[in-house]
Amino acid sequence: MSRRMQRLGALALGSTLAVAGIVIGCGDPGSPPASGVVALNFATKPALAAKAAPRQALISGSETFAIGGDTLVVTKVELVLKHVKFEALGDSVACDDSTGGDEDCHELVAGPFLADLPLGGGVARQFSVTVQPGTYGELDFQIHAAANGTGDGGFLAAHPDLRGVSVRVSGTFNKTPFLFATNIEAEQEQEFEPPIAVNPGSELDVTLLVDLGSWFLDDTGTALLDPSTASKGSATQRLVDQNIRRSFRAFRDDDRDGTNDD
Repeated sequence: MSRRMQRLGALALGSTLAVAGIVIGCGDPGSPPASGVVALNFATKPALAAKAAPRQALISGSETFAIGGDTLVVTKVELVLKHVKFEALGDSVACDDSTGGDEDCHELVAGPFLADLPLGGGVARQFSVTVQPGTYGELDFQIHAAANGTGDGGFLAAHPDLRGVSVRVSGTFNKTPFLFATNIEAEQEQEFEPPIAVNPGSELDVTLLVDLGSWFLDDTGTALLDPSTASKGSATQRLVDQNIRRSFRAFRDDDRDGTNDD
């Protein structure tokens, strides 16, 4: 299938978004008259999901996971992402070749940027962008550990404590505090099912749902891992990294309830 993507300009950045990259529209720097607006949101659970999942309890500003005799309380989750892109279906969105090549037309946000995930329920808007009308089949992004000499200087100046860290989680395990950090690098391709149609002058929301409850599960999915044992290079860290890679799902979510509208 032929795939062409559109690089898009940022309209507004939410308070939880720290961008250390250049966001440029494709073609004319002004927004096309018939463009639409798409907001990208993050969530860690659908609305009221705690009531449907016995192992999860809803606590404002945190997430609690209890299995057997173990209790994991997550109080903060930070993700470093870059190269956030929408991918068009076929030729439904044309890209202006004057930008110098296809890769120059792909970005929503170049980044890297820091996403502080919402906990305790709810959907957090990260940013909004102008989007050319057309049909989009996929949201792509990279989980990224910022480093020197890679164009990440602006991000590292703002977040020096995140050098070499792509995911950071803090909380308690059986009431003992922990700080988990990993340098996982992962390409993510999240297909929209069904694809989303951006119409001229339209406004719509897309949510990236992160299944936080799966991150610290063992390989059977029936027991919790102690995050303090997930040291760099350990088998536990490799398992958590694997869980993180497969924990994302993107979909249209105009009512911002953390569930697919279609």
